[in-house]
Parts: sequence; C-alpha cells; structure tokens
Amino acid sequence: MLDVGASFHLPRLVGAGRAAELALLGEDVPAALALEIGLANAVVPDAELPDATRALASKLATGPCAQNLIKRQLRASLRNDLPAQLELEAETQGVSTRTHDGVEGVRAFLERRAPRFDGLSNSG
Repeated sequence: MLDVGASFHLPRLVGAGRAAELALLGEDVPAALALEIGLANAVVPDAELPDATRALASKLATGPCAQNLIKRQLRASLRNDLPAQLELEAETQGVSTRTHDGVEGVRAFLERRAPRFDGLSNSG
C-alpha cells in the first residue's frame, strides 16, 4: 500500500503509468532510473554525498530571499489553474522586486557581475 502521501505525489512526479508500475511491482529503483524519471535530482557516489550535500546547502543558503516566493509558486501550481497561477506570479514578482535581494539582482545584472544576496526581504 502507498502511504504518507505517495499516492498523491508519485503520479505528479513520474506520471500515472510509471507510478502504477512502481507501486504495483514494488521493485527497487536503481539510482540511474530514479534520476531519469525524476525521483531524484542528482546521483552521486556514496563517498561524495557529504560534500555534494554541503555544496547544495551552501548554494541554497546564499541565494536570494525570493526562493521562498518561488517555493510558494511551485506549491500553488499543483492546485491552481493557469489564470490563478499567472495572478500569483504577478503578485510574487511584485513582492520580489521590492526586496533588497531583488534590487541587488537587477543591479548585478546591469553591472554584469555576480549578485551578492543577503537574504533580506526589505529594500530599505
């Protein structure tokens, strides 16, 4: 039996047919296949996992505060129709452009340099 939301999330991740195959057969999923069908975003050798995890965490931690708005958009996209999603995008885009990181991102783009985000949502 599928549990803890797998029957909801699995078809959305891999499609209905692949979800049925995985759930009904119950076979192990090799890492390469998990990557190919979208169950995994990356595959690294066991020995490299701590370093890869730290690198990803560091990249996320130094990203713009807009990451929270992006997560909000992505979560909502599963329940919204297109007009509602476009409305949410317009709203969150407006919020993002008024943040310190939003201003820094535009400034860095215009100055052709890497942005220096601080994760602050206030522009002043």
